[in-house]
Amino acid sequence: MAPAAMVHSELQGEERPFHELRVTLHAALGILSVRRWFFFVPFCIAASAVFVGSLRLPRTYTASTRFERRDDPVFMELPKSPGTGDFSLFRQTLERDITSPDYMAEVVDHLGLVAELPRHEDGTLTPAGQQRATAVGQGLAGCVSVISRERMPHLDLIEVIYSGPDPTIGPRLVDEIKTTYIRRTKGRIREFLEQQQSWYTERLDEATRRVAEAQEALNAIKLEHPYADNGNAQALAQRYEELAREKRELQMRRNSLIAEIAAEEQFLAVSVAGAAVGPAATLDDVDVPYSEASRRLATRIERIETQIEDLRITRGMTDLHPMIQSLRAESAATRDLFHAQREQDHKAFVASAGRGVTPDGVQDAWSPQRAKSQISIDALKRQLQYVDEGLTSNADRTARLDEARTGLLNDHDTIAMAEHVLTTARAEAQHYQSVLNKIVPVLRANDLGHAVNFDEERSASGSRVAVNPRTKTIVLAAIFAGICAGVVFAILAELVDHVYRSSTQVAKSLGLSVLETIDVIVTGADRRRRLVRRLVVAPIVVTLGLGALSISGLAAYLSLQDPIRYERLRHWPTTLLGQYVAPIAGAGAPAAP
Repeated sequence: MAPAAMVHSELQGEERPFHELRVTLHAALGILSVRRWFFFVPFCIAASAVFVGSLRLPRTYTASTRFERRDDPVFMELPKSPGTGDFSLFRQTLERDITSPDYMAEVVDHLGLVAELPRHEDGTLTPAGQQRATAVGQGLAGCVSVISRERMPHLDLIEVIYSGPDPTIGPRLVDEIKTTYIRRTKGRIREFLEQQQSWYTERLDEATRRVAEAQEALNAIKLEHPYADNGNAQALAQRYEELAREKRELQMRRNSLIAEIAAEEQFLAVSVAGAAVGPAATLDDVDVPYSEASRRLATRIERIETQIEDLRITRGMTDLHPMIQSLRAESAATRDLFHAQREQDHKAFVASAGRGVTPDGVQDAWSPQRAKSQISIDALKRQLQYVDEGLTSNADRTARLDEARTGLLNDHDTIAMAEHVLTTARAEAQHYQSVLNKIVPVLRANDLGHAVNFDEERSASGSRVAVNPRTKTIVLAAIFAGICAGVVFAILAELVDHVYRSSTQVAKSLGLSVLETIDVIVTGADRRRRLVRRLVVAPIVVTLGLGALSISGLAAYLSLQDPIRYERLRHWPTTLLGQYVAPIAGAGAPAAP
């Protein structure tokens, strides 16, 4: 075989499937062309049947509204719990709350859908009316869905969607559901917070009572153990240190007083011995007697010193204490006055006594000195007595502190438990009080409408075009059904034609169709019948088919795209019959006797 012939045969082999497809398609189109009436009429009937059948399908219309729920800052400060805080309980039960029977009954009542139901004098529904309203609401609840999207812990985007057969009630229904939800949520928040306030108030009263009982028990223990202080573990050691320091100061003061008393007693002994020897003396060597003013100043100085010693012993003050320093300053000022008074006494004594003295006068001059020394000795002994009493008191307090330490070590666990109970009760009371302090501002904000803010993102929107079934779906289904019906009937006609053949068909199959062109064989009646079929029957069939297809398709389109106009047009024939046909029929009927 030549190469060119081989290439041609290979190309024919590759194009053969497409050639067969073209042949098959040409044959099918030829059959449809020959059997066009068997295709056209079933196509119109089937498509019209689909359009008419779609009128009975239930329509679904949608409407939706969207709004935000935002918590106020005072709302956010509540404790994080399922009951308070961000109110997650409301978020979890949102859809159940909106579609609940009592909720939907309130919605349909506000919409006026149950205005004819029986009511009480105050306008509320009777039990029977409430039951009927609940049934109507439950019927609408099946058409409502709620979507809650949590953007943040305290911000929700809530969307209410209606999907039902009524194209007019959707926007009104979702708007009323939103309004009722906002109103009931605010009321529910207030009711919930009031319950929480009552509960926390009761808990606070109980906690306060437990605090008082724990404080009373701890006070009783502290009366038995006055140095019990778990908050300051060094309190007992500090008290021991204070007593030891006080004892050292008292001991030093006692030693100082003993030394001063010894010095005064020695001076007194020397003065007595000097008076007994009786040496000659001048007036300058003789002590001047005390005047009344000098004795008062000396007594005042002694009283101040005694007061200083009392403060040291009884209150444990040191020389650095402001009160001790103030008394020291007062004592110094009094001593200055005393010395000035003594100078005046000396001058007065010199003026009255003269220049010479006798041994008896010397004896009299030593007498005031001995009296002064004796007064100082007595004062120092009294101070020494006070110091001894302070040392005795210090020893007693040290002994009692030893006993308290022993008892404290034995009852340490009891004291710690009592203090723990008191601390726990106080913490619990403070917690309840803090929650109450946060609930009150939220209640106030809720009364003002600020506890939870509802911001509408858009108003309710709804379309009167059905979303199910769709117009495109109905049209495609009608075209598909018509094509299927036409193809089936065309194929059946072709099969019947091949099985049952008339004489004319046999003649055509034998190649005798040319005989039809002869006027002798084709009669005038045949021409008339052919003309009637082409000019009368065919246009009527086409008009009826296309008219049925157009009317049914237009009805289906209007029922989906504009249901209100469809309902008006659907009742138009009935209205015409009622306006024109009924009066004519009434006029033709016999009059009633």
